[in-house]
Amino acid sequence: HYVWNSGAYEFYAEKVRELTLPAELNSHEISELSERINDEKCRMTTLVYGRLPMMVSANCVKKTLGKCSPKREFTRITDRYGKQFPVYSDCPCCYNIIYNSVPLSLHRQLEREIFSDGNYRLDFTLEPAEETGQIIRYFNRLVREGGKAVNGEIPACIHREYTTGHYKRGVE
Repeated sequence: HYVWNSGAYEFYAEKVRELTLPAELNSHEISELSERINDEKCRMTTLVYGRLPMMVSANCVKKTLGKCSPKREFTRITDRYGKQFPVYSDCPCCYNIIYNSVPLSLHRQLEREIFSDGNYRLDFTLEPAEETGQIIRYFNRLVREGGKAVNGEIPACIHREYTTGHYKRGVE
């Protein structure tokens, strides 16, 4: 469950062991919320890597492309700038999840600061097994070392395009 404020936290804290901070919060908003939620009822989790869903659509992307099938699988759509967006198509249930063209990665922010007490979450969608392992090992070392850069050993897969989401902008 996402927790946007201390009221939501109080509601869920007795019902679950772990809550997720919204990816839309910036560093100041994360700190502010973490200060207001300062107890051991349940752990707070911060998403530090993963493709963020941009839209859930009931319009069948695969049917529009003339490729509807009874499968659950990933396809891609391309925008006018040539960016490719992964789309998880669940044809039996007739919905799609359109993901950002690049993953969220807060590795640079973790190199500078550990910004919430609790857990960190890595979400994987399309990453192959080898790349997933590299990313997991990198973030584990980064967190274990208290946010210190890990000898410049950033996996090549993270050097590609990525976004920091709302981490600098926040919610208005």
